[in-house]
Amino acid sequence: IFARFANVPCLDPSSPQESRDMILFAYDLSELFSTPVILRPTTRVCHGRGDVELGEINIQKREGKFTKDITRYVAVPSHARIQHKKLLDKIEKIREFVEDSNLNYTIPGEGKVGVIVIGASFNYLMESLQILGIKLPILKVGISHPLARNKVLSFIKDLEKVVIIEELEPVIENDVKILISENQLNLKLYGKTIFPRTGEFSTDLVTEILSKFFRIDFPKEQSKNIIVPNRAPLLCAGCPHRSTFYAIKKVTRGKAIFPSDIGCYTLGFSRPLQTVDTCISMGASFGVACGFAKSTKEPIVATLGDSTFFHAGIPPLINAKYNNSKIVAVILDNLTTAMTGHQPHPGTQLTALGEPAGSVSIEKLIAGMDIPVEVVDATDVKSIEEALKRGLQSEQVYVIVSRGPCVLLKGIEKRPIYRVEVSMCRACKACIKLSGCPALEFKDGHSSINPSVCTGCGLCAYICPVEAIIR
Repeated sequence: IFARFANVPCLDPSSPQESRDMILFAYDLSELFSTPVILRPTTRVCHGRGDVELGEINIQKREGKFTKDITRYVAVPSHARIQHKKLLDKIEKIREFVEDSNLNYTIPGEGKVGVIVIGASFNYLMESLQILGIKLPILKVGISHPLARNKVLSFIKDLEKVVIIEELEPVIENDVKILISENQLNLKLYGKTIFPRTGEFSTDLVTEILSKFFRIDFPKEQSKNIIVPNRAPLLCAGCPHRSTFYAIKKVTRGKAIFPSDIGCYTLGFSRPLQTVDTCISMGASFGVACGFAKSTKEPIVATLGDSTFFHAGIPPLINAKYNNSKIVAVILDNLTTAMTGHQPHPGTQLTALGEPAGSVSIEKLIAGMDIPVEVVDATDVKSIEEALKRGLQSEQVYVIVSRGPCVLLKGIEKRPIYRVEVSMCRACKACIKLSGCPALEFKDGHSSINPSVCTGCGLCAYICPVEAIIR
């Protein structure tokens, strides 16, 4: 949809190998036509595994040079009108170029019913056909925009029915409908009339739908009646965010608005922490908090991670200062971009290539905005609670940087782990119910700590009302 709106090419891989191949094709396409190219691997492709043949690696070392072109790069209205026509001409030239690309290919089959498929759904289709024991003509679309119309027409012209398998919106389906109408083809098309418009597809789903479509009975695997315990998404044992969220909930008694953001800390929405009320986009938490502050007198505690702060949290914080928004803005600084793989950010003293870099101090940056800010140790729950109380009493935006390294970071200091003194434990389960730490267990009538999971953060010891948890 975005590719069509912007009129740039979009490639849809279905496997790790195709992802590699399409990247190379995308660079060539970009260089040849001076255009951005979208590579659109879906979640299942990104999480997939497979052997990849790298082939020859072409390393080009060249110095960049900017060529002035005011009509192209200065987007005033008169230039935009010129560029719009050029863009439309360009996408048609790209369409001609991709007609013969092997990223769109056909697989021969039998009968007058063909399937057009895109992305990860290709894998589900191939497995489904094996299960059902049928062989259909298939057009595998690797380049979704611009669609290779001639190749599609060549595929569908002698068919009586076409089934289109694509997740979510009927993008390819709508393009094919236009082709059928323009060329007055007498065939029936089945897409979102039989496939869902929401959620991911799977082999089971595709098999079930195709079996009904072709009226084929197939033996469904009988699932064993196994009761699997619920496993809610949790922060890691010892995660510095857990103690911060615990302190927020304790100080506010849960009676506040908690805008948050995208990161590991989004998991603060689940029980028992329940200190995330909104999660929209990177940097939105502080902005949403500003909006709430103008329409309610409820206390507002917004949370946002360190990397997200650098990416998109600074402008809304300036907005909070400018508009005198009464919010407590908590920056959860775990010294990395944890959720996506520990990438560095401007506060980590490293570049993306792992080279030394100048770092930006979060607290100095905020102090430069003349906004009250204090830094607390994320494992010092008492200090976090006191800072929150000061923030909630403030009549302006108040920032707390709760700092503690991600427990998965390499090279962090190992802490002594905790254990439960069984003779003192009252079996109240406060440590489990209030922290939700996965290192805590309840068995044999008392709480216990799994030593292979505990990282020694000490939150459970702080919570325990009878001090039964010790190092």
